[in-house]
Amino acid sequence: MRKIVSIFLLSAVMVVACTNKIFASKPLDRPIHEISASYGFAILLYHANHYWYTPYEYNMDYFRPDTYRGSFYSFGVPSVSYLYNHRQWFAQGAEVVLGGTVCRYYDSFTREPLSTQRELVLSGLYTARFSYFNRPHVMLYSAASFGFAVWMDDGLAYATPMGHLTAFGTTFGGENIRGFVELGVGAKGIARAGVTVAFGGDKK
Repeated sequence: MRKIVSIFLLSAVMVVACTNKIFASKPLDRPIHEISASYGFAILLYHANHYWYTPYEYNMDYFRPDTYRGSFYSFGVPSVSYLYNHRQWFAQGAEVVLGGTVCRYYDSFTREPLSTQRELVLSGLYTARFSYFNRPHVMLYSAASFGFAVWMDDGLAYATPMGHLTAFGTTFGGENIRGFVELGVGAKGIARAGVTVAFGGDKK
């Protein structure tokens, strides 16, 4: 938990520091459009506590003492995004993020699996990206995202606020096709990697 808080605070500091670049940058003659697909690893922000338990530690159901719940497992966090880059140091856009967990209930005496609980989280986020190092083939940046998530749990659905802070991100590659990796905390996972296709922009 301490590592998660540290990443969150670092993300907030980096985002605030990068806002100064926005006001110092000039608009691009031709905006850059970016379409990205990525895959996030590790935990979701709202399920941080689930991943630190073994099946026998977490969690006896006091209303059903003859059963216990096993560990939560995530299938990762795939996402797609569109960013509109109209200034050298600033881009904004929208992302759709899908996350999910699976866990099983067991018989306390026989330890046989009884049922499986599945939960999906579909998030729609506004994203603002602040870059602080721009070169033809490498960019370093931080970002902040916020929006809403729809949680679907065994036939039930409800909406909650959702967000993500990226402490550190880098893109690398050519002018039109690039890879990227990020570290942060929130809806997209602690670490993620993906591919971006970019078009438009000022001609060199």
